[in-house]
Amino acid sequence: MIRKWARRLGLAIGFGLFLSQIVQAILSISSSPLRMVWGWIFLAFLTMFLLIALQIFIWKQILNAMGIPLRYLQIARGYSLSLIPRYIPGGVWGYLNRSEWLKEAYQIPASQGNLSSVLEVLQIILTAFMALFLFAGLFSNLPLPGFLMVVFLTLLLPFLVWKILSLPVIQQNQWLPFQIHLPDWLIAGYSGVIQWVLLGISTIFLLFGVQSGSVFDFITLQKSALIAFCYTFSWLAGFFVLFIPGGMGIREVSLSFLLTQLVNVPAGQSAWIAVLSRLLYSLAELLWILIALILGSGTRAGEGQTRKG
Repeated sequence: MIRKWARRLGLAIGFGLFLSQIVQAILSISSSPLRMVWGWIFLAFLTMFLLIALQIFIWKQILNAMGIPLRYLQIARGYSLSLIPRYIPGGVWGYLNRSEWLKEAYQIPASQGNLSSVLEVLQIILTAFMALFLFAGLFSNLPLPGFLMVVFLTLLLPFLVWKILSLPVIQQNQWLPFQIHLPDWLIAGYSGVIQWVLLGISTIFLLFGVQSGSVFDFITLQKSALIAFCYTFSWLAGFFVLFIPGGMGIREVSLSFLLTQLVNVPAGQSAWIAVLSRLLYSLAELLWILIALILGSGTRAGEGQTRKG
C-alpha cells in the first residue's frame, strides 16, 4: 500500500513539474519577437510524436530480448505516463516507477523492470555514439571507402556490446541473469540510430520554421548530418550532467551554442530553436500520455464488461 501511494505521489509531483515546464516554455516563446512558419513547426511536432512511437517500439524490442513478450499497445499504455517522475531531480525516479508499473500491470518482477531500464539507457548511449560517428562521417566528406569503413564499424558496435553482455563471467555472477536474444537486441540498436535521425530532422524543420528559409536556400545531406550531430551531442551533454531532470537547460544551451558555432545560425534564433525543440517533445509526450489514458480506460471498460458477462 505504501509503495502504491509513493508511486502515485511521484506521478503527481513529476506531472506537476512536467506541466510547469510546458507552461514556462509557452510563455517564453509567446514573448519571442521571431515570426514563425507554423507549417514547419507542426512538422517538427509530428516528427517528435513519431519519435516517441519509435522509442516505445525500441523498449518493446529490449523487453523481447529479455524474454518478456509484451505487445506494442500494452507497452504504450504505460510508457510515457510511468516515466513522468523522471522530471523530479535525481533522474532515476521515472525508471523505478516504470518497473513498479510493469509489476503491477503485468506481474513482471521489479528486478527485471530495472534491468530493462539499464539496458535501455545503455542502448541510448550506444546509439547516440553510433549516430555521432555516422553523422561525422557524412559531414566531413570522407572518401567513399573511408565512409563505408565507418558505417561497417558503427553497425558492428551493437553486436560487440551483445558479446560483452554474454560473457560467462557476467552470466555466472548473475549480473545479467538471462541470455539476451540477439535479433531483438540488434533491432533495438539499429532502430535507436533512427531516433537520432528523427531528432535531426525535427531540428531542421525548426530551423526553417524560425528562419523562414533565410539562411538555408537549400539543404544538403552534409548540412543535415551536421545539424543532427549538433542535436545528438547536446543531448549527450545533458544526459551526463547528473541530478538535472532530463538535462534541462544544459541541452538547450549546448544545442544553441553548437548551432551558432557550427551551422552559423544567429545566436538569438538558435536559442529559440532549442527552447522550441524541448517544448515540442514535451507536447508530443503529453499527447502520448493522453493516448495511454484512453487506452487504459478502454481496457478497464472491456474488463468490466467481461466480468458482467
